[in-house]
Amino acid sequence: MTPQKRGLIPDPERARILAAMRARDNADAELRAAVVAGLLAGGSVREMAALTGMSTNTIQRWGREGGWPSAAQKAARAAVRAENDEWNARLDAATRALEHLDAEQSPPHH
Repeated sequence: MTPQKRGLIPDPERARILAAMRARDNADAELRAAVVAGLLAGGSVREMAALTGMSTNTIQRWGREGGWPSAAQKAARAAVRAENDEWNARLDAATRALEHLDAEQSPPHH
């Protein structure tokens, strides 16, 4: 084999490296798409992070960049929030009514 000039990468190895870099970029794009699809399908950020070994911040960032949460997921979360707010308002009202009754029924302090 003819000696190469110092620092030059032979053509076969250069082609192999460039092909591996393209494959890495394609794999990264596929991983991002798969993570977003999993989130859009209802998977949780924590479960996705546990599965992939990636941070929850990365999962959330990729998800937001990919269109997660969907309009339907946002609407569902808003509905649950409204339901919880209504429940908490009713609970607060009942607590205040009970406190008022308790204050009325307590014997006077001397």
